[in-house]
Amino acid sequence: MMMDSFGESQITNFTLSKGILAFTKQYQNRPPIKYKLELTTRPWGSWYKGQYNGKDCKNGFAHCVVNVVDEEFFQPEELPAAFKK
Repeated sequence: MMMDSFGESQITNFTLSKGILAFTKQYQNRPPIKYKLELTTRPWGSWYKGQYNGKDCKNGFAHCVVNVVDEEFFQPEELPAAFKK
């Protein structure tokens, strides 16, 4: 499950190999959006850039950063009181 400014979506068919990142994103009750991005490397960092297409959104450009996260990231945990306000 993913959340962005358009709402919740599911990410499926995720593949990452040989400098190509591809996945399908689908919002509830909407047609799927397919992404295909290529690795871009500069002296200051790397990211993936490419295109997406779907019935509702047509074609567009996207950038994506992939980060390694610790398993702890996926464990449900009580939020600190400061974040509950």
